[in-house]
Amino acid sequence: MSSHLKYYILDSRDGSKITYPDDIVGNWIDLSEDRYGDKYTYPAIYNLVSHQVLQPVEGSDSWGPYTLVTETVDQPVTNPGDTDPITDPGDTDDVIDSTESYYLYNSVTNEIIKYPSEITYPLIELKEADYGDKYLYPAIYDSRTHVVFQPSEDSSTHGDWQLTTSIPAYVRPINNPDGISVGISIDAGTEASPELLSITDDHFDEVNSRHVEISSDSISTAKPLKINFANISEKGSVDMAAQTVNTSDADSPSTSISENAPIGFNMNIEGVYFNSSSHNDVITGTQFSDFLRAGAGDDEIDAGDGDDLVRAGAGSDSIILGHGKDKLYITVDQVSDDSVDTLLDFDIDEDSVCYESAITCSVESNIATFSVTIDGIERQSQLIFSGYDSIDSTAISSVSAIDYM
Repeated sequence: MSSHLKYYILDSRDGSKITYPDDIVGNWIDLSEDRYGDKYTYPAIYNLVSHQVLQPVEGSDSWGPYTLVTETVDQPVTNPGDTDPITDPGDTDDVIDSTESYYLYNSVTNEIIKYPSEITYPLIELKEADYGDKYLYPAIYDSRTHVVFQPSEDSSTHGDWQLTTSIPAYVRPINNPDGISVGISIDAGTEASPELLSITDDHFDEVNSRHVEISSDSISTAKPLKINFANISEKGSVDMAAQTVNTSDADSPSTSISENAPIGFNMNIEGVYFNSSSHNDVITGTQFSDFLRAGAGDDEIDAGDGDDLVRAGAGSDSIILGHGKDKLYITVDQVSDDSVDTLLDFDIDEDSVCYESAITCSVESNIATFSVTIDGIERQSQLIFSGYDSIDSTAISSVSAIDYM
């Protein structure tokens, strides 16, 4: 066996972990050694709220409730030139295809049971060593119904339950502490290329509950999502000040929708408020006024008609604002050197672009360059106004700074 170091950020308030590098999103930024050189010991993780850097050095490995924790992880040794791990020849009972992850999924309740970690009585795993070629494996026996789930076309599904390697996206309600529906939560599942998820009026209990979130469990783990709100036909309403949003950072769990918009900006959300995850998503808005947040990733955004507010997130995004007086909002977390957004249908008479006051902006031809300095290092991103030879800088304005949430 060999070993390597694994890092995560431990929150002492609730014991939750932010795994490095997979969960370093939102308020957390991974400072690369290529850029910062010997200024830090790596991994060096910067927080946009506190402006602190966590690094594996005594005195710099913790602040507030957060501690950067190192864990040694063992892994199999491989033969030179051979990609197969050396294992004990007698230890084969529990070996399954490492390229597949299996789940028991209930298509009615959306309950998910992970294999093998959550297979407990009345579910029983049938071992190949005991049953030989009688089954395909994994084989899972349900002692209540006396059926065996196995990965074959005829035996993978029994009733509402299915043995599967992928979980589709599904929708569940968001309720306030009084049990009243205030929106819907979407679990983006495990599929790398999910089918289009179409959201309609029927998904909402009330027209004033048009608040749509990626579930907090899926913010950093979900797969790319294709979501379409264009089939919503009835106007709704969202209270920007009262509604709170999900976040991958436990440091700010109760942010209101209005705090994620430009300071002093008020809008009547008649369509939806949508807060996505950090993947390459395809998002289509309603025919009404929406507030769409795409998150990190290279997203495709079509806001649709209505007077929309779009906060595209980090990554190189393709953006259609649609008809109406629309606003594109650039925040500090979106500015990174590898981000080049393209605005495909900017209407200089109707639409506008605004950015946080911590950012500086310059315009040359049809390209706006946004710059921000974080811990002494300047970052830049660009916005291309497609269809224009040049763009009037008055269409782009600064707004009061906010703490990014």
